Amino acid sequence: MEIRLDGRVALITGASKGIGQAIAAEMVAAGASVMLSSRKEDGLRAAAASITPTGGAEIEVFAANAGDPEAAAACVSATVERFGGLDILVNNAATNPYM
Repeated sequence: MEIRLDGRVALITGASKGIGQAIAAEMVAAGASVMLSSRKEDGLRAAAASITPTGGAEIEVFAANAGDPEAAAACVSATVERFGGLDILVNNAATNPYM
């Protein structure tokens, strides 16, 4: 079964690598425009560069700590401003206490 997300907008936290990056790639492949977010902009830029948008899908990045309410709100605002709305939110941000 193929699911299409054409015209939809997704915000994915923890998207600079791993599961978040994989979810972003799948959503873009399904046609969604995606805002990638994590704390480190350089990792976000690398993740965005590794994903090839198709059709009308677009990718943007916004560096923010999802644990900071003001930064999280700014990320949502930036997503809505850039893409005109927000349909899908993937809360994938986490911390590794052993790093």
